[in-house]
Amino acid sequence: MTSAEQISERIVGFLGRRTMLSTGTRKELADLVAQEFSAVAPREQPVLDFSDITASKHNGNRQSLKAAREGESRRPNQRKRIWLYIHEQGGQGATVEEISKALSIRYTTVSARCSEMKRDLLIKESGRTRQTDTQSDADVLVTM
Repeated sequence: MTSAEQISERIVGFLGRRTMLSTGTRKELADLVAQEFSAVAPREQPVLDFSDITASKHNGNRQSLKAAREGESRRPNQRKRIWLYIHEQGGQGATVEEISKALSIRYTTVSARCSEMKRDLLIKESGRTRQTDTQSDADVLVTM
């Protein structure tokens, strides 16, 4: 689980990438967020791990949570491979299904990494769709 300080650092990091914050201001903001978060999240209660964008999908299942934690070390490399593949497609972009097939990575894994990269503003939906193997419309993703 993530501590209030770690969550605070992630929030400030997120804001810092989008605004011009000085180092001192970042530290003050991080301390304030950690203090406020600690006030609403008592130490004896688990804290939601914001780094796992799919946390709500685990529904408290111990095996699912364990697998997510164990897979944490693979995420950066997966994101890099997926981002590079999408980038190489240029304006054509790629759907999650296309990425999954091309890189031989499970569909659910690709979907989770794409959600993380959309959150981090590394990729975006192009506004176009393409049909999947089951004739459903899928969003086409492109790099930013």
